Amino acid sequence: PLCALPPTTKQWYQRRVHGGSHCPTSPGYTGSSPAISLQLVEVIAEMKLLATVLLVGSALGQEFQKEADPPLNCQRAEKARKGDKILMDYTGLLGDGKQFDRGSADFVLGEEKVIKGWEQGMNGQCAGEKITMIVPPELGYGDQPSDKVPASSTLYFLTTLNGIVRVTKAPLGGDCNEGQKARPGQDVTMRIKARVASRDGRGK
Repeated sequence: PLCALPPTTKQWYQRRVHGGSHCPTSPGYTGSSPAISLQLVEVIAEMKLLATVLLVGSALGQEFQKEADPPLNCQRAEKARKGDKILMDYTGLLGDGKQFDRGSADFVLGEEKVIKGWEQGMNGQCAGEKITMIVPPELGYGDQPSDKVPASSTLYFLTTLNGIVRVTKAPLGGDCNEGQKARPGQDVTMRIKARVASRDGRGK
């Protein structure tokens, strides 16, 4: 059934699992290993999520949407907010299902150094959540093309919020002098007091 999918989705599946052009039912396919079987399960889950995203996006038009699946319902104080540093993994898709980007990113909420859709998508979320976003052009790249993204594109993101970094206490004695600040490439020693939010959102 996977090989009967539309060409664009089928090619995405082939690249994701086999890194080539063979479907499981193709003559050139010689079987599967436990590793590939596990990867296949992950891909099927991703494809189901992708199909849901694209269907919802088509039904609602170009309107920003986000959903955590499942939501972790962490305490309000532990949810991402302005000033927090976001650590995330993401896959970016166009409306036809083509992947235009995939990787990891970090940014500070409120600094507006990423697209507005990411700012809205991560604000109020819990560490460990898998968040699906539908980002209309005005919250993405607008009417300007960007690399593999055509102008006026609605974007679809499958993301994981891996961590939230928050400064809760100002430096003792205030900010240091410019000459005392750490420089790129310099070894530093530091003491950290932190709270880690686990994937269940409760933290330890």
